[in-house]
Amino acid sequence: MSKVFLIGAGFSKSVSNAPLSNELFFLIYDRAKKEKSKRNQETRNRDMFLKFNDKLQSSIKPFNEIIKRNGTQIKTSKEYPDMFFPDIESVCTMLDLNIEKPYLPEGIGVDLKGCPIPFIEGFTVEKLKSVINYIHQKIVELLLPSSLKTDKKLLDKAISKIDIGDTVITFNYDLLVEQALLKKGLWNPKDGYCIGEVKEEEIEYLENLNQSEVKVLKMHGSVSWESQKY
Repeated sequence: MSKVFLIGAGFSKSVSNAPLSNELFFLIYDRAKKEKSKRNQETRNRDMFLKFNDKLQSSIKPFNEIIKRNGTQIKTSKEYPDMFFPDIESVCTMLDLNIEKPYLPEGIGVDLKGCPIPFIEGFTVEKLKSVINYIHQKIVELLLPSSLKTDKKLLDKAISKIDIGDTVITFNYDLLVEQALLKKGLWNPKDGYCIGEVKEEEIEYLENLNQSEVKVLKMHGSVSWESQKY
């Protein structure tokens, strides 16, 4: 009988001390503050991210003051005690909504479709795209194998319970499960995600890999739900 494994943040935290979603915004901000300035697009994205955070903090602060006056303690970091770092998913959702569904004024006798106005004061759509691009880049960097402290024995022990025909549903951003299954010869990204297409330039690197014997459904990753035809 085939099995279904449901994997969440506790798995990656235990196996490699990977950051939780409510820790990512702080880590990204910390990197942004410590990075050296260079005259390139990444630096421009970083500067826009820092500017966005300033706006975010100024918006949050009045509400935090009300909460504090009621005697409620708010969790802050030692490094930045005056700042509050929300869950990265909330931040990205807010950015996506402002980018995809900004205010579009309806003109009388004139076409204003080229004038989308985000609800975040002082930021154009292009500026918000720079912010979210920077966030995406830093999440990737934070979850690279070289950035994680993976307990390989513990990871191998967990993956040993997964057999041919099983399905893994993961809500994690990292690739720990996929990398371990690839190493075991049970999975490869060409057909293992069940949906989506591999870029043509990447196919040659995957041609000699075993056909996937395990399905991986990555709900919060770049690949969505399993297609019915599978």
